[in-house]
Order: sequence, then structure tokens, then C-alpha cells
Amino acid sequence: MVNNKIKNNTVKIRAALPTDNEALAELWLAVSIRSQNFIEKNYWISQKSEMIHKYLPLAETWILENDEKIAGFVSMENNYLDALFIKSEEQRKGYGKALLDHVKENRNFIDLKVYTKNQAAMDFYTREGFVIVNTEANPDTRENEHLMRWNRKTV
Repeated sequence: MVNNKIKNNTVKIRAALPTDNEALAELWLAVSIRSQNFIEKNYWISQKSEMIHKYLPLAETWILENDEKIAGFVSMENNYLDALFIKSEEQRKGYGKALLDHVKENRNFIDLKVYTKNQAAMDFYTREGFVIVNTEANPDTRENEHLMRWNRKTV
């Protein structure tokens, strides 16, 4: 468990438990529908069960809590960032950066995919040092995604 002070809020980052998966999937679904509205809402709804039963159990997931309530989470599979989601009302408080910094600590590189139409996410990851490596269509949604990579700078 890690405590951070972010913009006058004391938050806690902790490892996710299996009992958190339902709440994390609800957060993921709400933010996905809102931030990636160029994809049919029913697609996201159809993926919720897989998120709960497949993706989250396979990943290393960290939760950021504010006042003991889940504000966001990040999920990693090795060096691949599967998910970074912050509740809509908690965005722009530094929580995404805090979670990303947490997973960067013990990695030399991180890969992720982000939809090209999700400009807010593109801007965030670019600010955080990620660069575009490749672009291709997602086979499920047929929307273009950038493969992005962050590398630890060596001195």
C-alpha cells in the first residue's frame, strides 16, 4: 500500500483483491462508454463479463482510493498496460499520473494501445512520455489504435 499526497488529497494505492473486480468493471464500463463513445455502447456492455472473469484476474491491478472509495485503477500484464481508468468525477486530479508512476517504478518499458479517436487519452500518454510505435485497426471494433511505448530513460 502506498500513500500519496495529490493536490491536497491524501490517496492510497493498494493491490486489487478479487472482491474488487465487480466494482472495477463497473468503473471501466462507465468510463469506456463516456470516453470512447465512437464505439457502440453495446460493445462495451458485452465485454463486462470478460473484464470481471478473464482480464482482471489475469492482470496485476492497483487501485487508487480517495477517502476509502475507489477513484481509479491500473491493470498490467507484464509490461503491457491493459487498463488505466479514473472515475469521471475524479479526473484531472493527478490520479491517472499517480497510478502510471506507480507501475513505471519497476519497469524499463511499458506498451499500451489507445484508440486514435480518444484524444484525451492520447494527450495524457504523450505527456507521460509515451510515443507511437505503430497504428492498426482493432479487429473487434474496427477502430484504429496506436501502439504506444514508454521507455525508462537511462543516464
